[in-house]
Amino acid sequence: MIILDTNAVIYYLQNDKKAVQTIDKIRKKENLGISTITEIEIFSFPNLTEIQQLSITKWLEEITIFPVDSFLSRQAARLRRIYKIKTPDAIIASTAIFYNAKLITRDKDFKKIKELDILAC
Repeated sequence: MIILDTNAVIYYLQNDKKAVQTIDKIRKKENLGISTITEIEIFSFPNLTEIQQLSITKWLEEITIFPVDSFLSRQAARLRRIYKIKTPDAIIASTAIFYNAKLITRDKDFKKIKELDILAC
């Protein structure tokens, strides 16, 4: 399993060459997933058109969306305390850690989280 950080999804949906190559290559071998936090973040852009929303919805149907439960919330709080990261990043990181998944991201803040296995895109 591979968890995608929000920025990886955004770059992918914007057809960023490196993100598309990385994610499409991995997608052939691994299942992809996101946290519900990423789902919230990608649908909250102010100028998102209805066509873009439909495109994102279709793309999301092909991956796993992991809900945030009480256990993940508490693990995210622990990561936030230890590493001084933002709440959404802590939830995404705790999701990857819980599911023993690699995290695809360009966010350098994740590098300080020792428990994470990170792939750049």
